[in-house]
Amino acid sequence: MGDNNYNINNWQGGEDTKYRDVSGKLGLNIQKFIQNVSYLQKILGSTPIDGNFDKKLFSQMQEVITKNLELSKNINLQLSKIEGIASQYPLKERTLQIKSFRESYSTNLKNFKSLQETAIRKERENLSVFKSNEQRKQYPLLDLSSMEEHRGGDEESEEGEVDQWEESEFISNLRITRK
Repeated sequence: MGDNNYNINNWQGGEDTKYRDVSGKLGLNIQKFIQNVSYLQKILGSTPIDGNFDKKLFSQMQEVITKNLELSKNINLQLSKIEGIASQYPLKERTLQIKSFRESYSTNLKNFKSLQETAIRKERENLSVFKSNEQRKQYPLLDLSSMEEHRGGDEESEEGEVDQWEESEFISNLRITRK
């Protein structure tokens, strides 16, 4: 009977070791996930929508998003694994720990998804501003009031006609912009 008891305890001890290993990795991955969410929030908060693409910043943002997507897959697998281990030997503290893991992960997953949407929106807005700025550089808008001052109005020359040189210069400065 002593041998039988020893084997049961030894087997339970092995499951406890598996549980501790998986819960340790799971806790670490959730912590990394939370840190990445916080970092992404910081990046997005410091990203102006001015059309100036900071390639390094957008690259970092993309890297963090990619890492978190991979972490998310691992966390889901580890949660399934740890629940399988815990179901064989249900203990109240394990149940509470798994619940805590799930709540922490779920909350931060919602935040992450929201930040992803914000990142996409900001990137689109920045691209729109960039394109608009590039179009303005290519086709600058005219300030007609300054053109009138430059021309001096429609002054007539000695012959009673508008100075042709000024008129042609004015027309050549007009730009047609397309949207």
